[in-house]
Amino acid sequence: MAIHRNEWTSPFGRLRGEVLLGLAGVDIAQAWTLLTDHSSAINDWFESVLPPTVWAIMWAGVGLVCLIHAFRRDDHIGFVAAIGVKIVWVIGALAGSIAGEVSPVGVLLWGFVAVIVWRIAALADPVYRGRLLDGDDQV
Repeated sequence: MAIHRNEWTSPFGRLRGEVLLGLAGVDIAQAWTLLTDHSSAINDWFESVLPPTVWAIMWAGVGLVCLIHAFRRDDHIGFVAAIGVKIVWVIGALAGSIAGEVSPVGVLLWGFVAVIVWRIAALADPVYRGRLLDGDDQV
């Protein structure tokens, strides 16, 4: 029996699925922070560009996409969304850092997270390399 790449699956035991599940939590937590924490320099900088509700909706939307795709074998859309929002955040934080409003540490931290997500997105789930669990070679 062939495994179709668009089937639903458990994220547990799959590195990519587990990472997307974790990223969903990070992104939803970031959305919550944007709505509740008005004491951070980086949040203040982004609030000067767009209202915190807009940023929170963006982060929560990406968290939802990551959550959904954590349960799918074809999970590349989740990784694209996860990387995309972090790149937008890094570029914005870099602009804030150049303007002297944001610490460069925030830029480095979010940049590091974006690179790690990008590297994990490039990995294949070991379970699906070569022969599959049921012995079928088709993917």
